[in-house]
Amino acid sequence: MIKEIFHTIFSQFILFLKHQNKKVKIDKNCLKFDLTPININNILFFNLKEDSYLTSNYLFLIKEQQLKNILKNFNNLNSIEKSNFSENFSALNKLIQNIFFYKRENSTIIEINLFEKFNVYGLGLKFYKFNRLHEVFDNYNTDNALHSHFTDNLYSTSNIFYLVNKEICFPFIIDFPGFIRYDFCKTDKNKIRIKLASHSFNLIISAYRNLMEGIKFIYNLQNIFYKPPFFAFGYTHSRWGIKSLNEVQQIIDKHLIEKIPISNVCIDIDYMDNFKNFTISKNFEGSYSFKDISKIYQEKNIFLIPIIDAGIKIEKNYLPYETIIKNECYMKNKNGNIFIGKVWPGNCIFIDFTNQKSSDLWKDFIKNWINYSNTRGCWLDMNEPSIFDQKEKTLSKDSKTSDDIYEIKVHNIHPYYQIKSTFEAFEELNIRPMLFSRSGYTFSGRYSGNWTGDNRPNLKHLKYGFYEILSLSLSGTMYTGTDIGGFWTKASDKLLIQWFNCALFHPLFRNHSSIFSKRKEVYILKEKTKEKIKKIINFRYSLIPTIYSLYMSSIFFKTPYILPLLYNENYNLKTNKKNSQKNLYKELYKKIQKFDKSKILKKFEKNLLYEDAILVGDTIGYDPFNTNIFDFIYEYDTKLFKKFIFDENEIYIKKGKGIILTKKLEPCKNIFETSPFEILGYPDQNGIFTTYLYLDDGYTSNSYNKFALYEIKAIFEKEFFKNFEINTIFEDLTDNELKLKEEIIKNLKIVRS
Repeated sequence: MIKEIFHTIFSQFILFLKHQNKKVKIDKNCLKFDLTPININNILFFNLKEDSYLTSNYLFLIKEQQLKNILKNFNNLNSIEKSNFSENFSALNKLIQNIFFYKRENSTIIEINLFEKFNVYGLGLKFYKFNRLHEVFDNYNTDNALHSHFTDNLYSTSNIFYLVNKEICFPFIIDFPGFIRYDFCKTDKNKIRIKLASHSFNLIISAYRNLMEGIKFIYNLQNIFYKPPFFAFGYTHSRWGIKSLNEVQQIIDKHLIEKIPISNVCIDIDYMDNFKNFTISKNFEGSYSFKDISKIYQEKNIFLIPIIDAGIKIEKNYLPYETIIKNECYMKNKNGNIFIGKVWPGNCIFIDFTNQKSSDLWKDFIKNWINYSNTRGCWLDMNEPSIFDQKEKTLSKDSKTSDDIYEIKVHNIHPYYQIKSTFEAFEELNIRPMLFSRSGYTFSGRYSGNWTGDNRPNLKHLKYGFYEILSLSLSGTMYTGTDIGGFWTKASDKLLIQWFNCALFHPLFRNHSSIFSKRKEVYILKEKTKEKIKKIINFRYSLIPTIYSLYMSSIFFKTPYILPLLYNENYNLKTNKKNSQKNLYKELYKKIQKFDKSKILKKFEKNLLYEDAILVGDTIGYDPFNTNIFDFIYEYDTKLFKKFIFDENEIYIKKGKGIILTKKLEPCKNIFETSPFEILGYPDQNGIFTTYLYLDDGYTSNSYNKFALYEIKAIFEKEFFKNFEINTIFEDLTDNELKLKEEIIKNLKIVRS
């Protein structure tokens, strides 16, 4: 144990030293060159393709014609508030005059001279402060369990970031699948430098009035989004170390006995035969087969979600191994031989996801696995890919694809196509899967969710994980979650409660822990802790119609489901003598006197957002760290958010908005089953509040395009309910679903604050 602790500390120290020396410099070896952008509706598209081995469209996600088509549709969407492009183009033109390009022998450097002060947000999964300014980050998918601020190579990468100030927002996308280093003014306080391991890339830049409009541009460019099944929004239990199918049954039964709602149980590598993908051990094939048990629980709306890893064991007569070798779809080492690395099964090969042939092969594996296991989802793990006996903990930079492209130039795209082909396998079998991945890449939110990986049970990991969820949202990945309570070792009862509380609105609501952690199934916790967490889980289930409708309507409108509280320049946050803290009503004063109000408001105004609080679907304000930011805004901005308390759970509803509540605190197959609904709202000055109701079967891939979205408008006169209106935004339901919809409308109960 002492040796392991010393090794961990020493490894962290080495990583820290390496991180401190990360820089991007322009020196005499850099050759400056010009790169003229193509202007597409005032979106600038830079295209450089000088590496012959990177000409494949499969390796680049953004094509010029595709960009034109998407932006044409974007400009025609009346529902999206867009900037006046002509006003912003002058700012964009000024930015372009301050962007320079340099070449080295095997790399390109993009330099941006900052002519004003900007905040920097984005890059998806980074274990760091939300504002990326004055730091260096590498994008190279890596299994890095330490999760310190100087271990920026984490599982998932996104090449989307935003430069933001009060006047303008510049969204950036770098379409390049290999190694990138971002130096956000650390080496030079006025310069951003971005180093790419290639002379081939696409760069897209635009300009908008504020961060929200910049995010909408990114969402329209991504264009499609992963739609989880309805059950994927329920409570999920997961633990590495569940050794048998009998233990799975015990976990589910004990939840049910204790009346703790549970929708999903994720099963780690323990279910596999010698850790081989697409196999099931004898412990999970007893009197009932895995397939039979899976079917039995599905009838109760409880789903078994098995893990799938990336490494394929080298074993004669093991079909996946034999098939990959036969089709030559494997990664190679620098000498051109089969790349071999150790993972859980021992020596493994790794499928090459940089071409269509390999992806089709993986899709066939997944289809066969679905039929064998009867699963309706999976979580993709170790898919950076993670490799134990490699210095870099993943494929070495000098390894090669099956087409002899060096890994350093394509590494980050592996999980994208693994995710895509996995999703398509389920879709082609008419299954809408619960699908989330540890690793990811720009726009992988089209096909799956992304959880934040193996965290630790401490307050910093809780908070930075909270930021990671928000940053992933800025990058277009919507179905996200952290390991509630931390993956490694034991969380205190207080921290565990706080973590459940913080994760209340995360789409993936998963309690996940390791074999080295003390068990934290809710039913075995101390009575007081158990009751508090049960209240949070029950509240989650009462909110599922709201969470589901807000999530799906966000996809429809191509806006984020969850965001940090964005700064609104109309907020009247500056106090004066007549409107001072001492003159606030007594109850508020008691709550906030222990906080430095001016510090919170100054941070909000300076950063143009507040990452310790969130806005869900532009409807619900949530303040899990008890900063009282919404109380401040309530007082200083015409009572914009109002607090509601549900059995000790506090949320804020935005003025003019409403939420949908159900009393069915149990796993359900779809949203129809959670009716009847109570709609609770906070009317505006005209006595009106609105909410969205999204209906579909929530279960089959047919429902990706067959659904209905309604706006429910509740109208009050003074404090008395007058009537409500149902406005159809989109409707394509079966006859039976339309009947169920009429039943829902008939039984609606509407109340106001």
